[in-house]
Amino acid sequence: MANGLLEISVSHGALATIEKLIAKIESLEIKLDSQITPIGAKGKEKTTFTVSEAADLLNVTGQTIRNMCRQKLLPHVRLGTKGDRIVLPAKALNEWIATASKNGARAADTAL
Repeated sequence: MANGLLEISVSHGALATIEKLIAKIESLEIKLDSQITPIGAKGKEKTTFTVSEAADLLNVTGQTIRNMCRQKLLPHVRLGTKGDRIVLPAKALNEWIATASKNGARAADTAL
């Protein structure tokens, strides 16, 4: 044991198998994440998120969500005569999250 780390000898074949298993687990995690159905307060399936709801989901501020929408980094729809109300389609947002997490990308690098 060097520097408090345990050294394990693994054959090349075993290492390849372990790497394949890790990749499969990550793939299944992404599929499960993308299948999460957002539920609204009334128990109905949620089809859109408000800026506040998306901010809570992504653990960022509402301003960050608005900035990302303005930069076309997040899937969104502008509503109202001035386009000042933003909603984010739940399915598209879940797919965006799955893609970003699969690629290990920073949000700013994961454009639509």
